[in-house]
This record gives sequence, C-alpha cells and structure tokens, in this order.
Amino acid sequence: MSLSRMNSRQVKTTAVLSAVFQYGILFLCCFSAASTATDFSQLFNDVDNGVVVLHTYSSESDTGDTSTSPNGLGTGSVISASGKILTAAHVVQTADSVHVEFRNGEKILGTVIASEPTADLAILQLSRIPNNMTVIKMGDSDNVTVGQEIIVIGSPYGLEHTLTVGHISARYQPDQLAGPFFQGEFFQTDAAINQGNSGGPVINKNGELVGVVSHMKSKSGGNEGLGFAITSNTAQQLIHQGANFWSGLTATPINETLAIALNYPREHGALVQAVAFSSPAEQAGIKAGTLPAIINGRSILLGGDIIVAIEGIAIKGKSNYKKIIQKIARIKQGADINVTLYQHGTFRKVTVTKP
Repeated sequence: MSLSRMNSRQVKTTAVLSAVFQYGILFLCCFSAASTATDFSQLFNDVDNGVVVLHTYSSESDTGDTSTSPNGLGTGSVISASGKILTAAHVVQTADSVHVEFRNGEKILGTVIASEPTADLAILQLSRIPNNMTVIKMGDSDNVTVGQEIIVIGSPYGLEHTLTVGHISARYQPDQLAGPFFQGEFFQTDAAINQGNSGGPVINKNGELVGVVSHMKSKSGGNEGLGFAITSNTAQQLIHQGANFWSGLTATPINETLAIALNYPREHGALVQAVAFSSPAEQAGIKAGTLPAIINGRSILLGGDIIVAIEGIAIKGKSNYKKIIQKIARIKQGADINVTLYQHGTFRKVTVTKP
C-alpha cells in the first residue's frame, strides 16, 4: 500500500511498530555490550598487594625541616622478593627520601638504586621486607598488541589503589615520541591516568606487568585519554644495563637562546635544575638552580651549574648521550666518573662516584 493511500490509523500503527523495533534493537545491543564487559575484580585482588604508594620528601634549605615536595606522590610495583620497586624516574629522581606505603598502611624507607630519566624508569630497594608482600610478575611487552585490554592501578590525586580500565591504543619505538623520553619504547593507552598514577603498573589479563605509567598529554591538566607507559621489556633492558645508576640530579638541555640568556660561551650542555640531598651529584659538589625564570615560555631554574661533558663526551644531542651511557656501563661500581662543569663563569672538573 502506498503512503498516500494509508489512513491516519495505519500511519500511526506503522510508526509505533517501527519505534518499538528500533528500540528493541538498541536495547539488545546495550544488553549484549553490558553482558560481555570484563570483570577485573579477581585480577585486581591478585596484584593489588604488589602495588605501592610512593611518598617523596625534600629538605627545605632555609630551615632544614622535612616537608612533602610539590610532586610528592606516585605509584610503584614490587618486582622481586628481595624488595625491589619499579617506578617512574621523575617521581623519585631528586627526592631526598622516599617512603613506600603498602596496601595495609605500612610504610618502609626506599632507596633509589637505579634510574634512567630519558626512559622515565627507576628502581628502589626497600630497607626491609614486609610480611605478605606480593611480587608482580614482569610480562613480555612484545606480546602486547594494539587493542588489547589492560588495567592500571595508581593513586590519582591521592586516591590510593584506584583501578582504571582501558586498551593499548598505540605503541611507539624509541625516538618516535617528542620530548625528553627517547631511550625506550612506549605504549599509549586510553585508560584514565592522572597526577599520582605516575610509576604505576599497566597489567594485562594474565596479571603480568607489561608497562609503567610515565606521563599524559593534556590541555586541561586531567585525563583526556592520552596516557603513555614505558614497556616492560624496556624496563628489563635498563634494569640489567649497568649504566643507569642514580645520580640524584635533573637538568634541562642548553639551546642557543638559553646560552645567550646565561652568557654561556657554548651552545650545548645541561643546566642543573635540582639535586637530591646526599646523592652522588650532591657529594660531588654539583649545584642546583635556585632562581625561577621563564625563557621563551619555558619555566626553568637559573643559577645552577651547567654540565658540559661526561667522561670527555660533550652533552650534545641524543647520539652523544647514548655514547655516555655505553661508557658509564663499562665503569666499575665504586669508581669515579669525570664530569666537566661550567660553574660561576669557570670550567672545572669534578668526579662522581658510581654507586
């Protein structure tokens, strides 16, 4: 029957049947999606005792008192029965002390024993082993593919042991991501990541750690579905490399604009930003910046030393940095590493002892 020949009752009946049919299809689709959602409660219970909250502290130079640093919260994972904790380097790199808090509230002092800031990875050693500690098994990140479902456990905004669920959205080889982290492979994930998640584990459905939360890209300051985690295989490589000892300092690269602003006679080097108390860098006499400034929209601290070279290799570009890593790897524990500084308008040499 044509539409022109249908009476009003037939038109209404047809519209109602069509709406019911469409709603039914929509309902079935929604019901089907809900019924296939993964329950991660058992997986969470299996690994959560191996996830720790990291509280970092720094000493106030004026008073000598100890107070929580502005970036004083992060997450880590227990990766060995001997009490090794894997986390992100930026969480602990310049911390004067780190307290490792377990699920039951117990806090234990942790010492940074290895760090590689260009891959945003660090390892801490617990001062003692707690009872009922869970070790999270390291997985093979080469077996992880884009589209796989994962969970992330962390402390976003201080809300400890929070679980978020997402997928691996992409993977990036070394040097593919812009920024300071060029020493390893990264996963991208749409799992919610916020401040406090840094260093937390990315866990696959087998309960294995396949990534370590590093950073996010955000215009709002919160989660926008662009989180990045260093892969577990990169972590395994750096753990056994031997060069990634903890120096206890952070530095920002010198470019031409910054060199002119500092009246520095070269166009390469690294301006020291922070130095941890009693770290190898501090014991060598390396000084941190103290004067906040903004140069070309870049927030930095002025007044610190400039690292010119390490073991005679200039701080200039990624290729030189990799040469430095290789050379340091050949230096024995307890031996000295030669560092050239530009300090108060003069070039001088100091030695940093490899711990």
